[in-house]
Amino acid sequence: MGHDTDQPGVAVSAASIANALATLCCRFGAPEEEATRRGRVRALLHSSRAFAQALDQFTRHAAPRVRGEHCTSNMQPDTDALVQALSDWSMSVNASAEVYRESDGGTRANSARVADDALPAMKS
Repeated sequence: MGHDTDQPGVAVSAASIANALATLCCRFGAPEEEATRRGRVRALLHSSRAFAQALDQFTRHAAPRVRGEHCTSNMQPDTDALVQALSDWSMSVNASAEVYRESDGGTRANSARVADDALPAMKS
């Protein structure tokens, strides 16, 4: 392994994940705001699938090493893909959370409807 990918890290907080979840449950009244919300949600779902696939691929290739089997495959491509997928997912979470924060937490008149049971993390 041994070389850096120079991929910048992107932090994701629990609050950002909760706000991204809220964005999934929202509906904005203004057409342009709703279009933005839907685009960010689509990007979040796409990056979530890609992250899950990269993590699965990494795990499948790493498992033989844990069992002590001799492996000839290079894990660097899997590592690079996982780092990229995590970065993309983190940026999508933050972008989706930003939509919710910009909507005044979903409280602006006619901007969003959020089911109470969809946001348990935000109530604590």
